[in-house]
Amino acid sequence: MDVDGITQLQNCLDQLATQMFASIRYINTHHAASSIPEQQFPIHFPGQTPSNTNTNTDTNTNTNTSDDNDEIARPDTPTTFLSALHELARDLVTKEQQIEFLINNLPGRGRTVEEQERRMRDLDAELRTLETEVERAEKERRGMLERVEGVIMGVRRW
Repeated sequence: MDVDGITQLQNCLDQLATQMFASIRYINTHHAASSIPEQQFPIHFPGQTPSNTNTNTDTNTNTNTSDDNDEIARPDTPTTFLSALHELARDLVTKEQQIEFLINNLPGRGRTVEEQERRMRDLDAELRTLETEVERAEKERRGMLERVEGVIMGVRRW
């Protein structure tokens, strides 16, 4: 199936947005957590045991804020995390280059407005000529159909 350039571009933009969301989600769920230096109240990260317990803790102990209630994601090792980041970045750059290629190959790129308008007028004139030919061919088809019907009706009378 042949897809036009605008549809291909839209599909690539949708894919880029999906890749960006997936990348951000991966970074958010697989990064190694750390506290802010000199923070007054220590933060307790999922999967870690608190080193300092605060007497003013919140009664809501549900630390899982995932939309789909999956198990709490554990941070990747620094090597795995950096490797995944490089792969995600490479995928985003590749998709961006594909989008740039599609944009550069859109019809009308590199032509002036006057050239595009002239091309549209030429195509419009060609379309009108073809429509006239189609109307003539349709009249001819109707005439031939009437002749064939006349011959068939003449054969039935015999």
